[in-house]
Amino acid sequence: MENTIFKKMHIKEGSTLICINAPKEFIELINSQKTLELKKTGLADYVFLFVSSLDEYDKKIKSALSKLSKTGILWISYPKSKGKIKYDVNRDILYGHSKKDGIEPCSMVALDESWSMMRFREIKE
Repeated sequence: MENTIFKKMHIKEGSTLICINAPKEFIELINSQKTLELKKTGLADYVFLFVSSLDEYDKKIKSALSKLSKTGILWISYPKSKGKIKYDVNRDILYGHSKKDGIEPCSMVALDESWSMMRFREIKE
């Protein structure tokens, strides 16, 4: 999975990553691969923010944006709705909700069977 997902995300080997609110399984995946260097502090080339609700997004987005290097890329991951389990966060909701933070989605990938990820960029005026 590691090479496939990182290729889909256009991640370059040797890049740095900060994960916010990531599930344990994802941290284990990151620790087992060689493409990305996981950081806990400072700035990073990539920030992966995992949210299960709009409330989580609102509480963590400023922190996520502050950890990006000048050319850094933000990916926000949210759970896929399954059957009767519904979440108040999805692609369409994030598209509209993120504009207040000066960002907009520009691409999307399926991380696995449980999570989707959207890449965000600064809104250019």
